[in-house]
Amino acid sequence: GYGPPPPPGAAAALTFTLTVWPDWWMNILFITTSLLSLAASMVAGSPPPGMVVGSVSEPLVAADGSEYLIFLPPAWTPDASHPVLLFLHGVGGINNGKGCRNPGLTTQFPLLDPAYASNVEHIVLVPVAQQPNWRHHFASSMALVDMALSELGGDPDRVSIAGQSMGGHGAYLYASQLAPGRFCAVAVMCAYLDEDTPFVDATPAAVAAVIEPLKSTPIWIFHSEQDDSVPPPGRPQDDSEVVIKAFETAGNTAIKYSRYPAGVKPPNYIPGHAAFEFAFHDDGMWPWLSAQKRQATAVSMTPFEILVGLVSVAIASVGGRLRRLAYGVSCIALVCSTVAFLGLMQAEGGLFDSCYSYSFVDVSVEQCREIGARIAAAGALEKGWLALAISKARAENCFALGMGLGALYALLFLSKGTKEVAVVHLMHAGWALSVCAANAQNAGLLSVPAEANIDPASSERLKPFVAIVGVQAVLGVWAFLLSSANGPTKKDKAP
Repeated sequence: GYGPPPPPGAAAALTFTLTVWPDWWMNILFITTSLLSLAASMVAGSPPPGMVVGSVSEPLVAADGSEYLIFLPPAWTPDASHPVLLFLHGVGGINNGKGCRNPGLTTQFPLLDPAYASNVEHIVLVPVAQQPNWRHHFASSMALVDMALSELGGDPDRVSIAGQSMGGHGAYLYASQLAPGRFCAVAVMCAYLDEDTPFVDATPAAVAAVIEPLKSTPIWIFHSEQDDSVPPPGRPQDDSEVVIKAFETAGNTAIKYSRYPAGVKPPNYIPGHAAFEFAFHDDGMWPWLSAQKRQATAVSMTPFEILVGLVSVAIASVGGRLRRLAYGVSCIALVCSTVAFLGLMQAEGGLFDSCYSYSFVDVSVEQCREIGARIAAAGALEKGWLALAISKARAENCFALGMGLGALYALLFLSKGTKEVAVVHLMHAGWALSVCAANAQNAGLLSVPAEANIDPASSERLKPFVAIVGVQAVLGVWAFLLSSANGPTKKDKAP
């Protein structure tokens, strides 16, 4: 598989006696096994930097510069499936990541309390707004959701959204207009439906834009009569009872409404605008969120589309849920490719002179040149074959140099285990599979007969090369399938 075949009629002049160099393939197998063990240990590793199991993180910075907080439930593991809650804070949290972490200011779900947190099974995402109106933060907020699904084991069918005040409006907006069908449940506290127009004065089209997409979505609305910022009895657009009736008229039978009378105070009472405190101290809140699951929508698909969908889901379920494994296998495959292409295939110097390429078949440089001289003396046909054989031998080393440099660059600078390196793994896997198949044919391992000039002794000695390249092929295919399911990793860091 590595050197050119003998020319027609020149078998007597060029006899290959293959000898195997055990150190080569043993070293590759040793590196592979060691790195596979490392990859396995990575799967059961700790959470990503800055994230804390069982508590709320300090403010973290996403790739786009926006801040966010994250809570990983006490039972979190990277390869399990977890429900996800996207929580949108009120105006008090704007540019205030520290404040969002303080349960006395804006979020009002005391996840910092271990006793409280022990009953929560959700991954909770809290993006930090940089300006009023959550419309401006839709892309960064949904990027957090995508990260939780692909990197943290979030369940795409159990993603709910909650918000308070300005965040309650954002929850309505996201679930009804900007990402309809994405959330399995909506919980809003002291919220308003429209930031500009009173709900009772809105046009039928404006009302339908919010109500219709949510007419089958479980919704829980919380409001306090003592609210002095968004008072139900004051401004009609904030009257949750009017909103409830609109949802019920549209056919929503999965709606709940908790209205707290004046004088009732929550545990961490903030005067007036306090329904969010009630909500996350309601014993039924988290169980209700946990019970919700997005319902599948019936669609018409061709058999081919169904097949493609099943394959995509299978790849995503492996690659997305086991992203750490994808990272480990990707690293292993790139290390092996770098060693094979830049180390083993360049060690003899075949890049500069083709006669340096044949020591692995026990042909020295002097013997190679002597054999070449005999072939060249045989006639014009043999001279043409020799020129082509020499060119192809050096071309293979040039090809290996490029593949090896690509593997090294990907190993050092690209996001391993993601789509960013999937094409590199595809190229390496394609090369290794074809070389493995060629060697397997000439080793007599396939039903296809070996090439005419391969004698039985040489055929037997090709088998270790099949194993060597086969390992590289398996790693390449595995790395490609795992990596192709993952988008580029977000390089989040604590400020």
